[in-house]
Amino acid sequence: MIKKINSVLSFTLSVLKPFVPFIFIQMIVGIIWAVDLAFRPFLIKLLLNKTMVIQPADAVKELGPLALAYIGLSVVMMVFLRLHDWAWLKISAPLRKHINIILMDRMMNQSHHFYQNNFAGAVSNKVSDVCVNIPKLLKIFLDAFYSHGISVVASIIALSRVGNQFALGMLVWILFFVIVSWLFSKKAVSLSDTAATKVTKVVGVVVDILSNMSSVRFFCKKAEEKALIKDNLNAFVHADQTAKYFYMIIYTLQGLSFTIFHGFCVWWLIQGFRDGWITPGDFALVFTITVHVVNNLWSLSKDIKDFSESYGAVSQGLSILRAPIDIQDMPGAKPLVITQGTIVFEHVQFRYKDALPFFQDKSVVIPYGKRVALVGKSGSGKSTFVNLILRLFDVNSGRILIDGQDIKTVTQDSLREAIGIIPQEPVLFHRSIMENIRYGKKNATDAEVIEAAKKAHAHEFIKELPNGYHMVVGERGSKLSGGQRQRIVIARAFIKNPPILILDEATNALDTISEALIQDSFSNLMHGKTTIVIAHRLPTLLGMDEIFVFDKGQIIESGTHHTLLQQGGLYTNLWYAQTNGVLPA
Repeated sequence: MIKKINSVLSFTLSVLKPFVPFIFIQMIVGIIWAVDLAFRPFLIKLLLNKTMVIQPADAVKELGPLALAYIGLSVVMMVFLRLHDWAWLKISAPLRKHINIILMDRMMNQSHHFYQNNFAGAVSNKVSDVCVNIPKLLKIFLDAFYSHGISVVASIIALSRVGNQFALGMLVWILFFVIVSWLFSKKAVSLSDTAATKVTKVVGVVVDILSNMSSVRFFCKKAEEKALIKDNLNAFVHADQTAKYFYMIIYTLQGLSFTIFHGFCVWWLIQGFRDGWITPGDFALVFTITVHVVNNLWSLSKDIKDFSESYGAVSQGLSILRAPIDIQDMPGAKPLVITQGTIVFEHVQFRYKDALPFFQDKSVVIPYGKRVALVGKSGSGKSTFVNLILRLFDVNSGRILIDGQDIKTVTQDSLREAIGIIPQEPVLFHRSIMENIRYGKKNATDAEVIEAAKKAHAHEFIKELPNGYHMVVGERGSKLSGGQRQRIVIARAFIKNPPILILDEATNALDTISEALIQDSFSNLMHGKTTIVIAHRLPTLLGMDEIFVFDKGQIIESGTHHTLLQQGGLYTNLWYAQTNGVLPA
């Protein structure tokens, strides 16, 4: 994995390393193509000049070798161009694959905080932009900037053989072209960068709306969402048109320079022919070379535009992708070794950025095999407590230990491999039910998957579905009900069978009958495991060994259900609010 992305150039050079041999072939062919561009008009000059002085009867003898040389050169160039195409085939798709693997590896190592602050659609679009546009940048550099640059040098040398003024005139014209392009390039890149930002915002908004289409329908917000899309599209259109108008100014200046230079060439040819130092073949050579160079540089002006747009897209893509990875394995991190499953918070302090502290010098012990519940109002710190154990965030000070090992010193994969979590929002992959359950244990047999589904009381509804376990569940599991998705996630936890278990409102989407069945299954699943349960429905927590009561980011009470009721604190209020429907006097 690339640890740090500094710039477009440094990132591009790093991903191109495996393709250097094929890039070298492209560069060699580029030199040959550029020399051919200047040399073939020279053969045409010789042919025309000879036709002016030979007799028709001598045409085959005098012109044949030159004609054969011209044809032979065409055949050789055809071979080299196909070699050029072959080398590009070895670069284009494999380079996109290589970049995609690197970026996806980086994205999968990004922190929980990163995905809280960035649209998934926007991140996906930026990954796609980088993968698509880096090969474009390479293609434009090799075929336009590099090859055309060499062809210009070869053309200037060929024109100098006709007259120094032709070479000097072309040099002055090209300098003007380069200076104009350079002066305008920063502005062009900036405008292209802005347009790329706007289109990324459009994609993010569209994905966000489509992901929440049910809410849009239920709250009758189609008009507002259409207006939001329109506003973002208008901003994109304005940015895109501003960039394209700017390129029109550049094209106009370049077009005028082309016309002036060509006019001078015609004037010098006529004068030279009048004075006797220009031949008919020189007319052909100068016209052919200047037309070729003009066409190439006119094409180059479009390539500069495309290069600027692609550069802007890559720069914008890397702006998110270069975001530092907040949570990383320490150098020399070792796998977590679970001997029991005891969790210890040792003088922990934590706060989100620009927020009130959640924990201040907090010490807590969750012994091996104990069942601990986290209770409190929404936003009181329950999920933060769990997220710290999962190391989705790092504590500001203090330590969190599992069997005596600081979770900062072990690998994240081994930490999370030891923990099974059933989240509050059951989200599935757009894959089959079999694959979704097997996600908890990649080498699980079909029989093990079915057994896990039975324990989660999911087997009964799965076998009634079209294609059963092989039914694809739709994006985020949209083809299943909330309760069905929840049971699939529970089955995934059964098949993983981890030593530490976290249940985050694991039965909130189930009906009363299903919940009773699942609670029985949980008793078996939690046996011998350190278990943390987040729950709002307090009657489900009567069998817990200990209950932590959270308020404003702090654990203000702890104990069993009965001891907490006797204390008459927040837990007592929450209990009577749920069981009697009113707060106690």
